[in-house]
Amino acid sequence: MLELLYAHFKFDEPYNTRAHFENDYDNGIEAATAFHLETMREVLECKESMLLTAEEDCDKLQAALEQATATFNRISTEMSEESNARAAQR
Repeated sequence: MLELLYAHFKFDEPYNTRAHFENDYDNGIEAATAFHLETMREVLECKESMLLTAEEDCDKLQAALEQATATFNRISTEMSEESNARAAQR
C-alpha cells in the first residue's frame, strides 16, 4: 500500500515507517485545515466589511429618500395652495 502512495505522491524519500507516513499525513491535514480556516476567516472579514459598507450606504440612501420625500411634499403643497389661490380669484 505504501508503495502505491509513494508512486502516487512521488515522494523524494520513501518513508521508513508507517508512523513516519502517518505523522506527515497528520501534519498535512493540520496544515490544510489551518489554511482553510484562515481563508474562511478572511472571507468572513471581507463579507463583514461589505455588509457594514452596504448598511452605511443604505442609511445614506434612506436619508436621501426622506429628504426627497419632504421636498416633494413641500413642493406639492405649495403648488396645491397656488392652484387653490388661482381658483379663488376666478
